[in-house]
Amino acid sequence: MVDELVVTPETAESAEETETVDLREINAALQTDLLTLVTQKESQATVQEHHRLDSYALGRAKTRIKIFLHNRGKAAFRRTPDSVTADYSIMVPDLTKADPKELEAAEGKKAKKALGSEAMNNYRTKILPALAAELSAQFPWATFEIQEIYINMTLEKGPFLDATLQQVHQLDEEYGNNESQAGQRTLLDFSSPNIAKTMHVGHLRSTIIGEVLKHILEANGSITYGVNHLGDWGTNFGQIIHAQELWGEETAELFDPETQPMEYLAELYKRMKTAIGDKETDGQKAMDQESRTRFTRLEQLDPEMLKHWQEFRRLSFIEFDRMYQRLDISFDASLGESFYNDQMAAPVEELAEQGISEKIKDGRTVVRLKKEEEEGTESLETIEGDNNIEIIIGQFQAKFEVKGKIHILRNKKNRIIVRIDNDATLIHHGNSHEEPEGEVKKEKRSKTIGAFKKGLRLQDAKIKIGEKEYPSPLLEIDQDKMHVILKSDGSTMYLTRDIAALRHRVESWKATKMLYVIGNEQESDMEALYHISAKLGDTEPGEAEHLAFGMITKEGKKISSREGAGSLEGLIDQLKEAALANLKKREHSAPETIEEDAEKIATGALIYGNFAASMSKNMEFDLKKMLSLEGQSGPYLQYSAVRLTRLLEKMKEIESPAQSSTEFLTELDPKATKLVKMMAEFPEQLAQVGKLNAPHLLASFLYEFCSSFNSLYSGEIKFTKLDIATQAEYKYLFEATLIVLKRGLDLLHIQIPNQM
Repeated sequence: MVDELVVTPETAESAEETETVDLREINAALQTDLLTLVTQKESQATVQEHHRLDSYALGRAKTRIKIFLHNRGKAAFRRTPDSVTADYSIMVPDLTKADPKELEAAEGKKAKKALGSEAMNNYRTKILPALAAELSAQFPWATFEIQEIYINMTLEKGPFLDATLQQVHQLDEEYGNNESQAGQRTLLDFSSPNIAKTMHVGHLRSTIIGEVLKHILEANGSITYGVNHLGDWGTNFGQIIHAQELWGEETAELFDPETQPMEYLAELYKRMKTAIGDKETDGQKAMDQESRTRFTRLEQLDPEMLKHWQEFRRLSFIEFDRMYQRLDISFDASLGESFYNDQMAAPVEELAEQGISEKIKDGRTVVRLKKEEEEGTESLETIEGDNNIEIIIGQFQAKFEVKGKIHILRNKKNRIIVRIDNDATLIHHGNSHEEPEGEVKKEKRSKTIGAFKKGLRLQDAKIKIGEKEYPSPLLEIDQDKMHVILKSDGSTMYLTRDIAALRHRVESWKATKMLYVIGNEQESDMEALYHISAKLGDTEPGEAEHLAFGMITKEGKKISSREGAGSLEGLIDQLKEAALANLKKREHSAPETIEEDAEKIATGALIYGNFAASMSKNMEFDLKKMLSLEGQSGPYLQYSAVRLTRLLEKMKEIESPAQSSTEFLTELDPKATKLVKMMAEFPEQLAQVGKLNAPHLLASFLYEFCSSFNSLYSGEIKFTKLDIATQAEYKYLFEATLIVLKRGLDLLHIQIPNQM
């Protein structure tokens, strides 16, 4: 494993010796290490072998079908239900349709319908029989039958199952590796906690999803880079530096910085936020300005400010490292936003030169993401300056004053659109008559339009601007999304640093794909980042992707970070305590490993909980459900692995055969046959998970796989009562089962306990 890149405590000690901290020198050293890392990864990928199951019958059949059909249809196999006698079915409905050009040329509905009927008849009577004949000749171990628009494939069990089991045993822990993403260089941006702040539940999903995806993409042949993009730059550091200067010693008496680092930093931040308050009094304004001045000095690389800042980083990593070790998370690089401090000027200048950014009246520099106009919309006029607006709905009137641009447009339905720039100022001067419920949203006086989350969208209303009335319009506010890249004082924003980071990742890391594992709520910021990057020419569409995930809820409500249970460690501790209690109830026979087993069960439950459903959905923190041994949960998979291990221990005196006998495989129990068929599907399933960046599909597959094993194990067969030769055959099968299950659990980053 390549050592991760991070400003370490050792770096800080070196800085103490020289009495100064030079951020430029630190970043230059990190850049050198980074280039070494990229070279090492390339070298490793050159010699690494990603095994492919060449005798994997299902994959070969699919490939043959795709070639035969010239990729004109969807050639996706699906395992048939138990009630269907065939093993697999393939449907290619696109070939039942007539040629689009012929349809377009045909005149009248009857002619088009006749073409469709001819295409369907041709498909059933010519294409499918020819395909079945081709496949039968290519694959003598299977029979192919036509059923309407399906081709059903029935395997000759012996050869197919034998090839699968041999491959599983041969490849062992590398089983499933494939070349579906060979040549890809994928950078995953995940975890990304903020320096001087406790890691909370908001970081949990990003951390786990990123780590799991990293393993899956590597198994699919991609060179991967896991990057922890630390929030270590911003105005809050000016506040904490100022607080440390004022109350550092006093706070250290309450919380020891070395043993309670995050409590110490949180208390400093809390004190300064209280002192600044709402910035209404002279004292509060002065305190706020002093803090801002310190961050400005930090951006200018003032040595004194840098020493404070680096100490905050060192203290923060005391907790970060502890949490990452507990979850067994690793990164190729931990690079803070500060790493890009000297790389932001170039893209900011380019945005201005190309007219992509603009400075608005309050001094901020912004980039607008224009609303995509529907076809046929035309601009009628633009009104500038201070204007009074009245919104009239029946007897109701709302009066506003707008300071800024108002655009009047007409859409293709001849409706008038009154659009107000989102950097304008909207002042509400009151309503007359009763306000229709749900029609108009009251806002505080002197709010900028940009502060509206959705703005106002009124239909069947009249709008009067000055003396001119616009009947039945749509009023749109905040349609052009405005993203700030520089504050009025020239300070940078998160977005500015992200733009520089993305460019660096393309140029230095040579990343061909960048996956940002970030919450749903950041969708707008991610959209702006990709838009701006494309405008600058740094990326092509699709090269950067936002892998959004939902929040963690409890009883349907968001878990607050302010609650004790809102910390990441708090969630793990709750699960571990409950798991420990369950183990004690079941009379755990190895007291020396009970704590370790409870920890593995807790983290396994937490990890699987992230993938119990699509990661874009919220994750419900339900202790009972997450620790259940009977449903879709991490402990259920772990229990299945422990059960398998115990079964094989009972058979340890029996020697496994070199391969299964034809007689055994031909007469194999249907439940065992299903289990081996799922083993055969595992490599393709893994490739699909990587293609879609969807770990929940792997979690679902493993749940079904474990259910199939448990159904077989709990069935009528008493394996230890069978004759020795048959036990040996089943041992060979169960060894393969455990190999696939362990491989899947390893990819999901779930450990197997000693006992459950």
